[in-house]
Amino acid sequence: RDVERSRGLGDVYKRQLKYSIEQFDKSVIYIASGSLAISFAFIKDIVTDFKCADSKWLLITSWIVFSSVIFISLIAHWISYMAHVWSIENDELEYEEYLKISKKWNFSIRSMNLSTIIGIFVGAVFLIIFINKNI
Repeated sequence: RDVERSRGLGDVYKRQLKYSIEQFDKSVIYIASGSLAISFAFIKDIVTDFKCADSKWLLITSWIVFSSVIFISLIAHWISYMAHVWSIENDELEYEEYLKISKKWNFSIRSMNLSTIIGIFVGAVFLIIFINKNI
């Protein structure tokens, strides 16, 4: 009975993990896209003459960072897809070999996810500094 219960909890944890990952991916895209949209609205409504704006490089850098975050997130999603395909096709491998290779997939995906978090922070800092200089 305890084995059945632990398996049931394992399924719950897997569903929760899947949901958490989906929400993370959505959040990254929403935050980066929303930040781009806010910066465009700021230029249109507050800084009406962009030629007169101070430190334009801050805004342009934030655009590059936010665009990179979106791109990296899409690549991470594609790599995750490829890892799942690999996992299905190679489930007959010895456990140690399977684990060794799957850790490489996981490392690359985690690295990209971490870089998107850092990118959102860096892009926000550049955008906030630009806004402060031009209000």
